[in-house]
Amino acid sequence: MEGGGSGNNSTPTIDKTRVLDVKPLRALVPVFPSSSEAPPYGTYSSGFSPFYPFSAPQGSQATPDLNQQTHTTPAAPLRSFRATESNWDASGGEYESYDGSTGSVRGRPKSSKKRARKIHDLDFTLSVDENDFVVGVSLSERDDGNREVVHSIQMRFDALRRRLSQLEDAKESPAGIIRRADLKAGNILMTKQVRTNMRKRIGTVPGVEIGDIFFFRMEMCLLGLHAQSMAGIDYMSVRNGLEEEPLAVSIVSSGYYEDDAEDKDVLIYTGQGGAANRDKGATDQKLERGNLALERSLRRGNEVRVVRGMKDSVNQASKVYVYDGLYRIQESWVEKAKSGCNIFKYKLVRIPGQPDAFGVWKSIEKWREGLSSRAGLILPDLTSGAESKPVALVNDVDEEKGPCLLHICLHYQTGLKVHMEVFKTKDRGWGLRSWDSFRAGTFICEYAGEVIEKVSQVGEGEGDDYVFDTSRVYESFKWNYEPGLVEEDGSIEAIEEPNVPSPLVISSKNVGNVARFMNHSCYPNVFWQPIMYENNRESLIHIAFFAMRHIPPMTELTFDYGKSRMGEAAADGGSTSRGRRKCLCGAPICRGNFG
Repeated sequence: MEGGGSGNNSTPTIDKTRVLDVKPLRALVPVFPSSSEAPPYGTYSSGFSPFYPFSAPQGSQATPDLNQQTHTTPAAPLRSFRATESNWDASGGEYESYDGSTGSVRGRPKSSKKRARKIHDLDFTLSVDENDFVVGVSLSERDDGNREVVHSIQMRFDALRRRLSQLEDAKESPAGIIRRADLKAGNILMTKQVRTNMRKRIGTVPGVEIGDIFFFRMEMCLLGLHAQSMAGIDYMSVRNGLEEEPLAVSIVSSGYYEDDAEDKDVLIYTGQGGAANRDKGATDQKLERGNLALERSLRRGNEVRVVRGMKDSVNQASKVYVYDGLYRIQESWVEKAKSGCNIFKYKLVRIPGQPDAFGVWKSIEKWREGLSSRAGLILPDLTSGAESKPVALVNDVDEEKGPCLLHICLHYQTGLKVHMEVFKTKDRGWGLRSWDSFRAGTFICEYAGEVIEKVSQVGEGEGDDYVFDTSRVYESFKWNYEPGLVEEDGSIEAIEEPNVPSPLVISSKNVGNVARFMNHSCYPNVFWQPIMYENNRESLIHIAFFAMRHIPPMTELTFDYGKSRMGEAAADGGSTSRGRRKCLCGAPICRGNFG
């Protein structure tokens, strides 16, 4: 994450003595955009490095891209496949050509004059057989989304992107080609209308919550949060009497311009345009398009969605985008940039009463640096140094001092990669969360404990608390891509359900690790997979947890405990429902019980 700021509510001080020829924006001649001058649909800002949610297949002969940074996990699930990405041009500029069918871009950045002509190369024109693809997004959901459809689209985008990355790895790319599986995946889903919230609006976006995180600009486009893949200002036209005027609906502060973005409640945002490129130097910004929309929003006082981009705490070479909620523009002015040219500045203030989002990241930043203590901290490290990273114990709910002590059992090749925290929930005992964000597919930890023969060895009434049983019935979910989207035979699609050679029951009652504190949810954000370890020529099955979707920091980690076969029989009219417990997960699709 970027360097820490004060994190207070004070307004940044601006030295206006160095501003030459200062004019209020209202004194400048506005330039209204015509329909042909709509915000460009172009490239992405820089800031994403390659991502390997799972380890690479053995024997891979793909030549590595020197621009890529690879990350591997110590364990690979049985249905895993490889993914990779390349960094975008650091200037955020357009490239000479873009191939929509391959998702690749070629050559060096071009001038802004030629950029507008090349925008049309990004039209979504891929040929996909409708019969091979289950769209799964209704017409009404395309206009107005909900939480489930938002998560579904995100997961399908990431699954498709991973598969396209794998296919690209098997190819020999000519020199000058930068592979962008995220662009190609976005093109395919846009073409097939696998998107939501297509109806542009001011204010909240159905199904997108404050604090949600994204690793690609295209994700925000597919969800209707921010429709511009390159431009930082998204706006819409509204009628004002007999005329139409632009109003800003959302902005992305990604660090490309000279923004002051350290305060958690105030953002000093720089207008768009005027940046230097290889063909010409910097120029004065103009009161047109997005800049004009922000000025009109200042006058009208409408809400503006704000997305903040920052460095990923897990991988400093990557960028993560955080939806920080609704702001209002309070003030605007013109000042001199470092280049000496005039730029527009807008002061946006966060609307009170919203859940913390960017503020959570700033608080964690202070905890890491030791600048402030964690509220409700009981122990800085529950594991007493047994884990490679400390696991804090926190209770800011009541006076309980902690769960029963347990022996820490490590079943990794390596230890924890992130800073975990065991915390007291309001109504479900102790839970687990992380100071770091998880990207979909990221390895989290194993379920460590003692392998037992049957649940009854643990003790009556304690099975659901301390036992992981692979023989239970688990709700299925869609994780893999649709093969028809990449013109592959549907029969090669990876198996969705875990394939466990023999039932495995693990008890963490006496010996375990942090996974012991993960609570059940009928709508979880973590899933499990069996993995194989070789030890003294013997194959051993372990249970590993992975992020089902992007998980923001300080979000409780949950997985589906499943239902016992006995419980299934009772639900179908059998004679018993022994062992089933009331579920308190609070999910909209809660089953009511588990175990």
